[in-house]
Amino acid sequence: MDSIEQRRAVLKSMFGRTPSPMSQAPQAQGAPAPEYVRPARQRPVVDLPGPDEADLVKTEVRTCIAQRQSRRQFSEAPLTLAELAWLLWATQGLRRNDGGVPRWRTVPSAGARHPFETYVAAWRIDGLSQDTIYRYMPATHQLETLATVEDLAARVVEASCNQQWIGRAAGAVLWACVPARSEYRYGLDAVKLCLLDAGHIAQNLYLAAEAIDAGVCGVGAYDQDAIDHLLDLDGRDEMIVYYSPVGKNGRL
Repeated sequence: MDSIEQRRAVLKSMFGRTPSPMSQAPQAQGAPAPEYVRPARQRPVVDLPGPDEADLVKTEVRTCIAQRQSRRQFSEAPLTLAELAWLLWATQGLRRNDGGVPRWRTVPSAGARHPFETYVAAWRIDGLSQDTIYRYMPATHQLETLATVEDLAARVVEASCNQQWIGRAAGAVLWACVPARSEYRYGLDAVKLCLLDAGHIAQNLYLAAEAIDAGVCGVGAYDQDAIDHLLDLDGRDEMIVYYSPVGKNGRL
């Protein structure tokens, strides 16, 4: 199989084959399930406003869908904490609590495995420390403070092939995949399913951003090693798959 065929194979379903990927997966072998989220460490946390505290300027789904677009122009106004909280809830928040297991979320996920961790790189967001990286904890709707990084916006720009418009946003929401969560049930077919899950998350971000008149634009052009290193990810068991700058809409 040549390199093009190898890359395209990721797009294909492996279900229906013998043996099936699920029959070889850890769940079928009786292995214990990985955790739905990485446990919080003994670090400061930020309590987020509830999703109903954001000021929605567009409340009709039809309007948000019709006006959705990738926006690379941002105003200099900071994003509010309530606006960020709304975006995080819309992309990974809980719809209901199932005995403390955070699987019933606002986005679909194959087998409700939810293989993504959400990170926030903040440099102009009210209520958050400047140049600081956070991790969203959906079960408690909080941010875990991870690290302060000097000139964080410039570091994200550098890791994103020097796309300068990114630095004019208020921050960025980054999605890191933990493949083992999906591999537990789906084995080799988990790769495709993780990519589909990333699409579900990003589309919710777009629509939620339209509702508060914010700007977002999905980014897939980045230096993998650089962006993983910036977030202190190992690049093997957890790696950035997709991300989006976020900010106040800067259109004229």
